[in-house]
Amino acid sequence: MGLIDSVETMILGANTYAQSKGYWPYAEEQGEYGEKLNNLTKFVASSKLDDAPWGDFPAATVTRDPAATIRELKEQGGKDIWLWGSLKLMHSLLDAGVVDEVRMLVCPASRGKGTRIFEDCKT
Repeated sequence: MGLIDSVETMILGANTYAQSKGYWPYAEEQGEYGEKLNNLTKFVASSKLDDAPWGDFPAATVTRDPAATIRELKEQGGKDIWLWGSLKLMHSLLDAGVVDEVRMLVCPASRGKGTRIFEDCKT
């Protein structure tokens, strides 16, 4: 609960959004955690989506320029911004210089085969 209490905004890539929108808004068994997650302000980085509904909760806002969106949010102050999933989006935000901290909670592709989190990492 510590992580979710430290954030107020979540940004997702389009694929992570597509994988999540059918589960999380309806995941009553997730209790308080699910309720907090569903009530976060959400942005979806996508060049194709026009809208991003989230069940009966407020819809996510689609952003075509996630780095600019992050800069604007950081200027407003407030709690942390949580990038949920999406290595491609993470790399673009790192390249844009808008990431202050990286916390990896679960990362099954961090070892062995699969997409590397950081290009210069060796197993």
